[in-house]
Amino acid sequence: GGGHLLPYHLGVSSTLLRILPPNQVRAVSGSSAGAICAALYTILPDKISEYADRFIHDKGRGLHHLDLLLSDSKEVRCFPNLYIATTRCRDGLLHLFSFQENEAH
Repeated sequence: GGGHLLPYHLGVSSTLLRILPPNQVRAVSGSSAGAICAALYTILPDKISEYADRFIHDKGRGLHHLDLLLSDSKEVRCFPNLYIATTRCRDGLLHLFSFQENEAH
């Protein structure tokens, strides 16, 4: 977890892709930033570098950029089992995001 660690998680995901393609993995999980990377690794592995560039350029907004990439994806439309829980920095409250029909809730 830890949003500030997201670039490191993305580096690990990129390395894993070279060693172990997602179609050879039965399950991937993570917390907070790790969950974002797990989603990218399994759903949009070819977009990890683009996501990293967006995240770093924008200095954050990890879920926003994930939602944009999922919305832009022509091959995937609905993610019934994708939920990401994060802690919102400004108030410390837990927020659960789902990406059903490419809508963050």
